[in-house]
Amino acid sequence: VMEYLPGLNLAEWVKRAGKMPLARTIHVVRQIVGALSEAHQEGLLHCDVKPNNVMLCSLGAFLYT
Repeated sequence: VMEYLPGLNLAEWVKRAGKMPLARTIHVVRQIVGALSEAHQEGLLHCDVKPNNVMLCSLGAFLYT
């Protein structure tokens, strides 16, 4: 079970909008790394990191865009 997050996953965003500009790509990757780091600090391990499992939204400790 997963919490509902309003927004698009990364795969859908790229499908709709095309390639991200470099600055936005860097921002998104930094957010992903930060979120995974936070999860790891809590003893959680995400074994399926892929664009379909990355949600782009404005909820959480980090600001996803």
